[in-house]
Amino acid sequence: MSSMERISLKHLAGERLIYLPPHSYIRSKLDEEFKRLEITPNVLAYPQQMITAFNLVENNAGVSFVLGDGYRPLVHIEHTAAIPLDPPILYETGFVWKKGKRISRAARRCIAYVQRQIKAIENS
Repeated sequence: MSSMERISLKHLAGERLIYLPPHSYIRSKLDEEFKRLEITPNVLAYPQQMITAFNLVENNAGVSFVLGDGYRPLVHIEHTAAIPLDPPILYETGFVWKKGKRISRAARRCIAYVQRQIKAIENS
């Protein structure tokens, strides 16, 4: 599996999974996808901390999932492989602030940056 450039959830059928806590957003998205594909995940553990999941993966107990690019430094340090899902699991995100409260200049710039990134992706 580690030589693959991309992997589908179908390839993970039967693999031991170091799954995510029930309150995790990505966990709910994975559950939806497994259900859609009619796959019952082979769950070995539900660690509450990502470092525990990484340690279990490092010790070859199974495979796990991470959200975004936060895993990249750990891959090089821990001698593990990280393979993007194909197709990727999409999710929505948003900004929240108190109604009637003015947001800071930095927050407005952050929102504008995200909007530009989304537009660039949509136009590519």
